[in-house]
Amino acid sequence: MKKVNKVISLLIAVSGSQLSAQSYISPSGVNTFTLGERSSPMAATNMIDGSGLSVQNDISATHVTTWSGNEWYSILDSASFPETIRFDLGSSYNDLAEFYLWNEESNGVRDFSLSFFDAGLNALGQTGSYTAILNTSTSAAGYTAQAFNFAAVDAVRYVDLNVASSHRSNGTLAIGEVGFGQVPEPSSALLMGIAALGAFARRRR
Repeated sequence: MKKVNKVISLLIAVSGSQLSAQSYISPSGVNTFTLGERSSPMAATNMIDGSGLSVQNDISATHVTTWSGNEWYSILDSASFPETIRFDLGSSYNDLAEFYLWNEESNGVRDFSLSFFDAGLNALGQTGSYTAILNTSTSAAGYTAQAFNFAAVDAVRYVDLNVASSHRSNGTLAIGEVGFGQVPEPSSALLMGIAALGAFARRRR
């Protein structure tokens, strides 16, 4: 029984380390196509450079509500939904399974889906539709990220954010920050622990 407890403790410890090791991916490039950007203080790169975040590369970070230099705004009245924003992850990633959105508090994304492409822009798949809530925080700390999960996708270099609607009726769209997450594959230590537990159970029979 003691051996079983030791193996179970090992599995719990390794599983916990796996979850904490989940990696955050910040895109290296962005293309807003016809949406453009309002002006340099509201540049598209504000969505991917960590500006406005309390902590870099961390989904627990809050985002300030100050727009200048921190949030992206589309050209006024430019949105004619559906619209697409393409993010370049900078490299190809396996096990991509989460999308993080710091949604601007007045003009944020509402309904959307995601499309995935490899380095050659070959389609890898698309998610169903999601609905993002509007961040209405007036706190000095700002607003938090919303996390959206999907089945893990491999070899992803580009992700299209397909926006079907925004929370603002005048055709303006705005985003604070975006990021992506990988769900790590089980480590060799975790697999060995599972195998050891199975072997011990067989011997007990």
